[in-house]
Amino acid sequence: MVFENTINSLKEKYGGYRKNVAATGSGKGLKKMTLIAWIIIMPYILWNIVFWLYPNIVSIPIALFETSLISAKAVFVGLDNFLDFFKREEFRMIMYNMIRFGIIYIPLSLVISMMLALMLNSVKNVALKSFLVISYFLPNLTAGVAYSVIFQKIFDPHSFLTKAISTITGTNIGWFSDTNIVLIPMAIMIVWKSSGYYALLLLANISSIPDSYHEAALIDGAGSFTRFWKITLPMINPTFVIVVIFAVTTFFGMFAEPLMLTEGGGPMLASYTFKMEIFHQIYDRMAVGYGAAVSLVAGIMSYVLVLLIKKFVGKEV
Repeated sequence: MVFENTINSLKEKYGGYRKNVAATGSGKGLKKMTLIAWIIIMPYILWNIVFWLYPNIVSIPIALFETSLISAKAVFVGLDNFLDFFKREEFRMIMYNMIRFGIIYIPLSLVISMMLALMLNSVKNVALKSFLVISYFLPNLTAGVAYSVIFQKIFDPHSFLTKAISTITGTNIGWFSDTNIVLIPMAIMIVWKSSGYYALLLLANISSIPDSYHEAALIDGAGSFTRFWKITLPMINPTFVIVVIFAVTTFFGMFAEPLMLTEGGGPMLASYTFKMEIFHQIYDRMAVGYGAAVSLVAGIMSYVLVLLIKKFVGKEV
């Protein structure tokens, strides 16, 4: 079919880009573009080196010792900090919470962000589109404490939403006191914050797809869903993979939300996270070595998840 042949030709077209540039004598232009690209991404690389790579490297020797914030004494314990964490109830609850949160948050955020991106791409008015882009990005800039307070009011036992649902279902809902549903309002809250940002990432890729591909598909009789599945989704796969990675690793960064809404990961550790355990160990128990071990476990797990996503999602859909 017409649009299938068009899509199949993309690899050949872009795969031979470097050869075409070299053949036309534009090698200097390519080097200049490469240099500009490196300059643009350098702040991000430096940020990761300073705030991710260096802290993780420094944490490795610290995690092998039993150390405290209030004492200079350090006792070598080897892997005992790691083994102790794996044996504790907190580790089992964190893993259980991560799975439950992911089941709610990941599909919800991906679907909503994709819908927002497609909707934004269909808006032709420049002023309206600019307003919507800014509106969708603003929640991502909101501090966790600020929007946690707002959503605490929305899901308050005496709020309109809670009373309306209680009236319909005939049961009293404790959003932040019920172990079975405490992660639902948190997932909704973080979807509100992140979906607009994910949508803008997807929009940047969707808007770069040439109209001729969709026109060829329309001539071939393809419907909206077919065009989305056969053209849009394969062509935005690199950006989609990034969005999936952001969504999957969100749980590893959760701290302000459960701290504000459940007073420390309650009820009964049903909203407990890696960051809360790190904070508790280092600043409450003063156990720096143990906290470093927990942070390394979280970092390694997130890295493994990223590799798995790139392996199974980072390919043509």
